Amino acid sequence: MANEQYRNPNSTLTLQQGLEEYYHANPAFNGKGEFLGQPRKTVIAHDVAHIVFGLGETSEEELIVECMTAFGCHMNIIDIYKIPKIKLAIELWKTFGPWRLAKRFVLTTPRMIHAIWMTFRMTKKWPHFEYQPYLNRPLNELRKEFNIRLPI
Repeated sequence: MANEQYRNPNSTLTLQQGLEEYYHANPAFNGKGEFLGQPRKTVIAHDVAHIVFGLGETSEEELIVECMTAFGCHMNIIDIYKIPKIKLAIELWKTFGPWRLAKRFVLTTPRMIHAIWMTFRMTKKWPHFEYQPYLNRPLNELRKEFNIRLPI
């Protein structure tokens, strides 16, 4: 669904409300255990990034959120190291196959470059794993504070 309120650049939903809206639209993501080989802590932080950056769940938006996370989020090097990257790659490979992954990557490259450029304009990096203090803040205020422009 592309009409979720959290996707509006001026959304007054709180981060928590945006996350609830995201899970309502994507109930399969709101489980208690691992998802695609990732621990729950990593999955929730990734889902929060979807909300903050106003991105949905399409394969194109997944690539964009990964770029924005890599360049626009503050992550402790230990947390990055702990993310089971090989397990995720294997799950994605099995789910989508090599040709579909390669095609999506190539087709999305211009938008990924634009998203990366937008992260350099942020006034500060989003705290990827330390988002909890921001849950009750409106998205429009957070986006203004961090100078986050949505890659629409």
